Amino acid sequence: MSSDDGDMENQAELEEKTRLINQVLELQHTLEDLSARVDAVKEENLKLKSENQVLGQYIENLMSASSVFQTTDTKSKRKWRLETAATHITTFTVMIISF
Repeated sequence: MSSDDGDMENQAELEEKTRLINQVLELQHTLEDLSARVDAVKEENLKLKSENQVLGQYIENLMSASSVFQTTDTKSKRKWRLETAATHITTFTVMIISF
């Protein structure tokens, strides 16, 4: 094997190592970006859950103060309806965030 063949082989190995290192660095940056996005979505989800609880309590208070809801709904039905509404709101919110 000549010196030129050895140099070409070393050059090819060096180029391959450089390419792999660049690919690893790019993947690390992508992972960092995705991790930051997950953290942001988790934070937003907690905020929205808290807001949903406040809104649910507000709606329940309005319903209990209204004679219309007191005569037609039992407490368990109201609770079920509120939980269902909160679930739909949360699902819709997650869909918006994911979009």
